[in-house]
Amino acid sequence: MKFNANKCKVMYVGNKDCAETPYSVGQGIRSEKLSITNEEKDLGVWFDTGQKFSCHISHAVAKTNQLLGLIKRSFVYKDIQSVKLLYTALVRPHLEYGNAVWHPMYKKDIDLLERVQRRATRMVPGLANFSYEERIEAMDLPSLPYRRLKGMQSISGRHLQS
Repeated sequence: MKFNANKCKVMYVGNKDCAETPYSVGQGIRSEKLSITNEEKDLGVWFDTGQKFSCHISHAVAKTNQLLGLIKRSFVYKDIQSVKLLYTALVRPHLEYGNAVWHPMYKKDIDLLERVQRRATRMVPGLANFSYEERIEAMDLPSLPYRRLKGMQSISGRHLQS
């Protein structure tokens, strides 16, 4: 089987500066140099060289904002139940996929994720002028940090009391 060097990349993970080491495949004249990348998607999660997952969060937020725009343009009648159903079925899975791996550490990333849910709750015409806390209570939606905490505790075997 022939090795396709165009489909392979090298990503240096960690703080060490070893980016000067070139990798190549093949021998002699047929040797091909592998390209270097700073971020790569594997099993739906974006990894970067610093292992901070900000790139994954920005990709997820961009995707969910596209979906929210599609929902906003596609549905004329938007009540609490329909927006909640569309949000929980189409949008939230993109925000939570693999979060046991990439759990956000930085406030800017947490705020970026929560901004998506804020935008979704403002789509209900009767709730647009309420505060975010009142909107999620009216829609019976938990906050995203609460859901991440609940998911992490269920993975570790401990259950969160409601």
